Amino acid sequence: MSITNLTPKGLWVFGSSALLATLLPGAIMLGLIAHYGVNVPFWDEWSLISFFQKAHDHALTFRDFLIQNNEHRIVFSKLIFLTLYRFGLWTPRAAMFSSLFLVVFTCVGLQWLLWQTLRGSASRTLINGSFFLTGLLLFSPCQFENWLWGYQLPCFLLNFTLIGGVVVMCLRLPLAVQFLLAATCAIIATFSAGNGMLLWPLLWSINFLRPKNKTRLEFFIWSGAWLLLAVCAVGFYFYDYRKPTWHPPLAASHKFFDYVSYLLTFLGSALGRHGDTASLASVIAVGAILVAIFALSLIALGRRWNHDMLRARAAPWIAIAGFALLSACMACITRIGFGPTQALSSRYTTFSLLFPISLIPLATLLGKGLATKNRFPINYLNLVLFTVIVVLFATSLPYGTKMMRSAFQARAMGHTALTFLKSVPQKHLLETTVHPNLAYLTIVAPRADALHLLHPPLIAPNTLKQLMDSTPVTDTGCGTVDKLEESAENLYAISGRTTTCDSQRSPDCIILCYVGRQAQRTPFTLAFPVAAHSEWNVSFLGTLIPRTGPYEIEGWAFDKSRVRVHKLVGRCLLP
Repeated sequence: MSITNLTPKGLWVFGSSALLATLLPGAIMLGLIAHYGVNVPFWDEWSLISFFQKAHDHALTFRDFLIQNNEHRIVFSKLIFLTLYRFGLWTPRAAMFSSLFLVVFTCVGLQWLLWQTLRGSASRTLINGSFFLTGLLLFSPCQFENWLWGYQLPCFLLNFTLIGGVVVMCLRLPLAVQFLLAATCAIIATFSAGNGMLLWPLLWSINFLRPKNKTRLEFFIWSGAWLLLAVCAVGFYFYDYRKPTWHPPLAASHKFFDYVSYLLTFLGSALGRHGDTASLASVIAVGAILVAIFALSLIALGRRWNHDMLRARAAPWIAIAGFALLSACMACITRIGFGPTQALSSRYTTFSLLFPISLIPLATLLGKGLATKNRFPINYLNLVLFTVIVVLFATSLPYGTKMMRSAFQARAMGHTALTFLKSVPQKHLLETTVHPNLAYLTIVAPRADALHLLHPPLIAPNTLKQLMDSTPVTDTGCGTVDKLEESAENLYAISGRTTTCDSQRSPDCIILCYVGRQAQRTPFTLAFPVAAHSEWNVSFLGTLIPRTGPYEIEGWAFDKSRVRVHKLVGRCLLP
């Protein structure tokens, strides 16, 4: 039963349904970010430290905003980061929550578009189902890299401007107002990510698909102005542009199947990846099914292209699907040199998720495009599509949450190791979980610490010594040092147990020290408790300890939240 006229009570019910479909999955993701988000800068995020340093010294220039990050110019994201910094609110977790805030408003825009599209041609159940399915997909954990990396805010900002621009083009506004608002969205998108420039052709194409309530001359003039502004914005984007030297050449592969695999993997990875594997078979199959549904929708709509109302309702979703499809093409051309498996990156899923979302209303309109006497397959087309998407989402959900948990565990260890950068540097751990260049990190981390951006602050050797010396001898309730053995030539393995300390939480790490005849202790490495277990263990090279022994090895539990240490029970004599 279609919905054409609704009472105020009916409108309130649908509004509440759309709001619930946004807030419920949004609240779940809020909890996941609060639990798994680690408050430590990660990888490219460290480049913001020099940006904030210049802001602190009142030395920022426009070039500092425009400078490239890989191929992208993240001007407006830097404005958001700077605003947070100016109010003393910037932390990596604050950037993560800012991304979630943008997704909430993106979801609201999509819900409005769904309502405008489906209210005259779909049942209440279908509309409510579309609301909830869109919310579930938009807040999907399959975007785990972007959710837990505040520096990926540009991806969410780009989606927000895309949906905002599509909403503007669907409102009945004077063409001049529509032009200004949509151009603002396109400019923000262009200077948020490389594929943001796709908004210029996609947004204005909606005007070509929808019925025009303006004269041809007026439309021609504004279209010319739009084209001129697009050329200027894209030209400015490429001014002084330098291709990153570590990226492969454009269209680097000579195999046609590589391009097909990459495109389908990009589009299908959000729903088709169910495990930590490089296998592309299931992902390509999902991508192919989604592309087939999109192509069938376009063909069906083409059969009734002269139907202005049908074309107008399909226009925003064609633009949104086109954005996902063209983003896949751009990534394919620029990244194919890394191989088709690179398209599995969860960083792309924020864009590719828009593709199945756009198919929900397009499949409904498909039924109108295929107006045949036999309605049975048409009536159940949406049910089949909904079922397939829900099943794929449900099967991919455990993988997304698992990867969020895995990222949390790795970065939590990196965060703790960063705290000891000055006193007990852990090269391999820091270069795999915080920043790939320890030399750079050694320079930039103290700057971040001076700006009070690291919590807790870096612990210098003298500070660590004071913490240990000030700990009561009786404070030994956090675990034990049990066993030390030589596992190979000049390679030692030490292990023990941990218990909850006085803060009722397990220690974040174990600081291992060697103690000589003069009872002088020297920290030399860190050990980390095994996740979900009460044991800890670590291997270390004998070269870390002078050969002027004998030495005993002792351990200290470190509580990061309170910046306290607790001596473990027992010592082991170094063989």
